[in-house]
Amino acid sequence: MEEEEDRRMIYLWEDSEALLEELEGLKHIEWICSPISGVLSLTKLLSSQKLQNALRYTGFRYLEDVTLLRLPRTKHLQFLRIFRCRELQDIKVDDKHGFAADYIPNSSFYSLQSVRVHQLPKLLNLTWLIYIPSLEDLEAMDCETLKEVIGETSNLVSDNFGIFSRLKYLRLSNLPNLKSIIGRALTFPSLTNLWVKKISKSKETAI
Repeated sequence: MEEEEDRRMIYLWEDSEALLEELEGLKHIEWICSPISGVLSLTKLLSSQKLQNALRYTGFRYLEDVTLLRLPRTKHLQFLRIFRCRELQDIKVDDKHGFAADYIPNSSFYSLQSVRVHQLPKLLNLTWLIYIPSLEDLEAMDCETLKEVIGETSNLVSDNFGIFSRLKYLRLSNLPNLKSIIGRALTFPSLTNLWVKKISKSKETAI
């Protein structure tokens, strides 16, 4: 564990439930970079608003037997990676303010700019990304059952809502069942870099 006292920052290269409890006990902590490994560490994070508020960079990994991941409201989170969760099928976000016009700054995920999902063999889609208004960088790799990035959203957002309007970098790799990014036309006004490799062999794939 490394700490910069003047900036109240802590970097962790490994985590544990006990270590997260120790962090929670610190009086002055504003900035945490830490992985979240396993169900016990995830449970601790979900129970601590203090840790959620300080988290800036994290990766959820090795969540054994977890089929549904409900993301905590981490308003200052900037980078999120989810990987090596073999049973994970769905990801939910409890934030009804994240997909409003002009990127409402009180969104619980307003600061999140980079999302990477790797080695999630049972994941069905990434529809929860519509709640991430400032997303600029998206990477999805080795998700064998992923059929579309954004699933059905007709009951969530209007057709003219600018999904992915700030996205600059999109990388898709080893997604053998991917059929489309979303089931309707998108303009991607900010996209500058698109990298696609080993996706669906179907000629009907729409990227």
